[in-house]
Amino acid sequence: MSLPDKASRYIAQWDGKDKIVKLGQYTARLLAYMALHAPMDKKRAANYATQLTKMEASFSDARRAFRLGGIVREYNNYLNLSPKRNPDLYWFEEIQVYAAMVMECLEFVIWASKIKIMTLHPRWIKLSDSMWLVRLVYALTLTFSQLSTLKRKTLSHLTDKDNGRHASQHLAEYEQQRRMLVLSVVRILADMAVCVSGIIERSHKGFTAACGVVSSIIGIYQGWKKL
Repeated sequence: MSLPDKASRYIAQWDGKDKIVKLGQYTARLLAYMALHAPMDKKRAANYATQLTKMEASFSDARRAFRLGGIVREYNNYLNLSPKRNPDLYWFEEIQVYAAMVMECLEFVIWASKIKIMTLHPRWIKLSDSMWLVRLVYALTLTFSQLSTLKRKTLSHLTDKDNGRHASQHLAEYEQQRRMLVLSVVRILADMAVCVSGIIERSHKGFTAACGVVSSIIGIYQGWKKL
């Protein structure tokens, strides 16, 4: 597959668009923070920061617009829930699907308030962030569970004498999977930092912006590797 073809396929995906726009959003936020703390004229720095903040808000609104159909996707996930897929975490998966549906509804309300269709209470934004946190905790728990399962499989192949010449191939595949799961842990923790900062409203703006950038880059890389 050629690079332009692969890029087109990636951008055509909902998640691909979201991750690229997310990178723009948090990069603008980080640059605005850096401008305010740069050794330059205060008026000039404030002007840069204002323009970058407007750019960040534009990216943020675009992401919410992309997610307008999210409630349909999450409802479909609810219909496809099965205890056979993750029997140990089924109850948690069910909770996070409910949280996802609530979050998508709230994101629609937040978007509607931006274009003056509805009024917005600040608590709704915090509630949306709280639902996002539930999803992130589930994702982190699931990722650690997958790492544990992968470790058992790796040890099994190391101790199984019947694997023969296929052992090194399996181990290479497991190592690749492990790296992607470790990246997922880093991405989720970075998203958690952003999420918690929105809930408690007390955080280092530069740090949370950097976390958003890290999460976006990892998300883009992981999505690209799946193509």
